[in-house]
Amino acid sequence: QFRNMFVIRSIILFVPILIWIQNIQSYIFSMHPLIEKSFAKRKFCRFAIYDPPSGHSRPAWFRESLEGISVVGSVPQNASNVKELAIFPFDDGNCLPTGNMPLHIFVMKYRRMMNDLHDKDLDKGLFGLVMSTSKGGLCEVGCAVQNIYRKFLDDGRQFCLNESRERFRILQVLQDEPYIIARVEYGIIDTDINNEADRLSDEILYLEKEVWQALQDVVNLNNQILATVGDTIELSVQVQELSPLNRSDRLRSVTAFSFAVADMLDLTGLERQLLLDCTSAADRLRTVRKYLYTLREELMLKVATELDEAFN
Repeated sequence: QFRNMFVIRSIILFVPILIWIQNIQSYIFSMHPLIEKSFAKRKFCRFAIYDPPSGHSRPAWFRESLEGISVVGSVPQNASNVKELAIFPFDDGNCLPTGNMPLHIFVMKYRRMMNDLHDKDLDKGLFGLVMSTSKGGLCEVGCAVQNIYRKFLDDGRQFCLNESRERFRILQVLQDEPYIIARVEYGIIDTDINNEADRLSDEILYLEKEVWQALQDVVNLNNQILATVGDTIELSVQVQELSPLNRSDRLRSVTAFSFAVADMLDLTGLERQLLLDCTSAADRLRTVRKYLYTLREELMLKVATELDEAFN
């Protein structure tokens, strides 16, 4: 009888504990779907996240200004542009062509990936940076980046400086372990740029001149404000080199110029992904122009307020 009572009490005690453990496991899996990735194939999607981050309002008009645009197609355009590429999923967004992306590599499998890229001379340190979704998927469009510098810490972590190269589209995920390798297609182009023409359309020429002027205005206004604390900001080298002022071959430069300007702006991950997906130079320039116009108005108001306070 004592033994039976002991068994009953043990069951009464441990059953709630087992239920609690099961609930905790379910919660972990629901919050971190990547833990279950070995049980399900990764999926990738266009635009990835439609809802703006909490407390952030800009993506609403960003999406509105990009509605109806041309986006990357789903059929490979050129078999010669299809290659295999190691993929680094990035929760906080994506990088843009012409920009730089510093990364702190601490997860073991990505340390291995970076080591393989250099030890095996895989495309000379080239890998793909792709925005990951909240459900553990991958966005369809990513950016190829090249590792140009690595600093090793004593515990094995790596600080990596990477240069962004060009856009690509994921066609198929080939493996998930020890790190992701996908078949991708390079050569994504803006559909409103005719490389066989002698020059850009008047609309795009006009848009990039407006973007260039608005960007200079924003920098100058920022410097007026920062002068009070002895600081300044400068246009990036990429923007200056690709600007209408310094590069006459606009057919080959306008796409990179639009990305270089966007890379200077304080955009969310969602906004960067939207611009990366866009295959219209005019739409991308219009969106960046709208952002710069809004920022310029805010800065002009701030400068006027500071001058008014100084005189009063």
